[in-house]
Amino acid sequence: MLAVSRPPDVNQALLIVKTIIAFIIMGIVGRNLIGFVVRGLLWSAPDIDTQEDTAIESILAEQVRRAVVVNVVMTVFFCVLTGAYLFSLYFFWNVALAIAGVLAMVRRLPDLLWEIRTGVKVCKYDRPTGAFCTIATFMGWPVLALVWYALRTSSV
Repeated sequence: MLAVSRPPDVNQALLIVKTIIAFIIMGIVGRNLIGFVVRGLLWSAPDIDTQEDTAIESILAEQVRRAVVVNVVMTVFFCVLTGAYLFSLYFFWNVALAIAGVLAMVRRLPDLLWEIRTGVKVCKYDRPTGAFCTIATFMGWPVLALVWYALRTSSV
């Protein structure tokens, strides 16, 4: 079987395309996973406030108990799924891509905590401020460079 070799420029172009695609996919997957985990960890059961009606109070208490159980199960499931995601990045590629996955998730934390605390989606003019938020905003560029480096050094 003949091995086809490509010119270095084509290899570099393919690496750039793979890097951009991997960066976008890791951003979407990491954003959703960290969102489920953090929202599950910070969720609290609603208080039952009825006007001395024990029948309604017992129904609401049962529903709250079911919601707590579902929240625990979902949070544990997504914690395990996040661990599996990061392990698969490490196992099938390398540690640099796993670190990039962690950084892509950490990048989402300030906006996520802001949304949980205020109940308002982050927009251009109404967003969290501070040093950690600014660092997280610009963390995308080092993550992109780390994804490029990880894919460049991997054999896949």
